[in-house]
Amino acid sequence: MIYTFYLLFYFLRDQRAVLRSLRALSPLSEADMERLFSRVGDTVHATMYGTLAVAVIQGKTIVFSKGYGARVQGEAATIDTATVFQIGSISKSFTATVMGSLVDEGKAAFEDRGIDRYPSCQMYDPWVTREFMIWDLMAQHSGMAPYAGDTAVTIGFTRQDFVKGLRHLKPVSSFRSEFAYVNNLWLAVAALQETLTGRKWVDLVAARVFAPLGMTSATTTVDGLLKGANVALPHVLVDGVQVLKGGEHTGATPGRAVRGPGWRRD
Repeated sequence: MIYTFYLLFYFLRDQRAVLRSLRALSPLSEADMERLFSRVGDTVHATMYGTLAVAVIQGKTIVFSKGYGARVQGEAATIDTATVFQIGSISKSFTATVMGSLVDEGKAAFEDRGIDRYPSCQMYDPWVTREFMIWDLMAQHSGMAPYAGDTAVTIGFTRQDFVKGLRHLKPVSSFRSEFAYVNNLWLAVAALQETLTGRKWVDLVAARVFAPLGMTSATTTVDGLLKGANVALPHVLVDGVQVLKGGEHTGATPGRAVRGPGWRRD
């Protein structure tokens, strides 16, 4: 994500020059590749306390891959190409892939109404509930406010609570009229998949995504991550204080911009 940000920043700022350079450098030579990623490393070091794994794919070939930074703040082990990161919302693409495989098998259709397949899936407006299809659950146009209900996870609400609570979240726009990013509807997709198959969502992802792709170190649980032999753990510093330590929040709150150890004003 950080690497993409830097590329996008320079592309927007120096679009014509960047395009000329890309044409001249594609495919990249070894020397050009080394210069490019030396610059990436310097930039990361200057702007962030953290870790980064970069892979460049040309066609079906990985032409470059490298890790930057420490796995855990203050420890010697460094990031490499096999390090597992917490990647958050990429799980949505895993969930959509599982749903697509179930549709391919005839277990459901994207046009099926959510309430017909999972009765607990009810929205604030009864009309929207009747019209809400499986594909709507994943299309981010529900009418709810962005990130609706997300704070409930911090006070112990379960996935089932989230799905049952959908009917209490008042919309802020018309159904299918505006994009608004939410997480709660993906919990409904997962619950629906479990109803269709009789299997847990974590097992479905493992069997239908991780196994076919050879992702042997991937996991969908915090416990699985923490037990991994090669994982990157959060270690953001605010005013020199580690925000997370040993899996617990230290209470550090933002006091100034977070800059990396190699930051220079120029």
